[in-house]
Amino acid sequence: MCEAKSIPCVYSDMAFSIVNQKENSYVLGVFHKYTSVLASDQPHIILVNPSDMGNLGTIIRTIAGLGIKNLAVIEPAADIWHPKTIRASMGALFHIRHASFDSFELYAGQYPDHGLFPFMLGGTVLLDDCSPCSQFSLIFGNEAIGLDEGFTHIGQSVKIPLSSCVDSFNLAIAVGIGAYVFARKNRLV
Repeated sequence: MCEAKSIPCVYSDMAFSIVNQKENSYVLGVFHKYTSVLASDQPHIILVNPSDMGNLGTIIRTIAGLGIKNLAVIEPAADIWHPKTIRASMGALFHIRHASFDSFELYAGQYPDHGLFPFMLGGTVLLDDCSPCSQFSLIFGNEAIGLDEGFTHIGQSVKIPLSSCVDSFNLAIAVGIGAYVFARKNRLV
């Protein structure tokens, strides 16, 4: 495939063993880092200060699988180009648009027509009760602290119901649940 597309290819067990950090890797790729402009007429996922590269990659893979192709990351954040992130995305990173912002306010200023849905433990609306909204922005906080209370006044805060056995979901799980419900309500999947 690489030869057919005039992509240089090197076959070298020695080079592979030097760069490879996992036993089950069979291909290594080199590419240029890039940023994208998010589509203003499509849904977005916003991650505020995500810190875990594995979660970030899993989220990318999940949203791509659900047909959500736009990811905003609010800095500081885990490196979207780190090999752990790319590996966890299973290549889905190359199928979405992603952009970084220095603050949530900068993001919101660029996409004023999006319905904002911050996911919070104290959200005012249960996830199942959210109305369809084709230009939604689902907002999720950091793995350790979630979103600060200031987000309760932004858009419509959403709560994923939990049993009393746990106090919260892992970020990647919460994004997966929220993105799935919104994707179904808006017929993306």
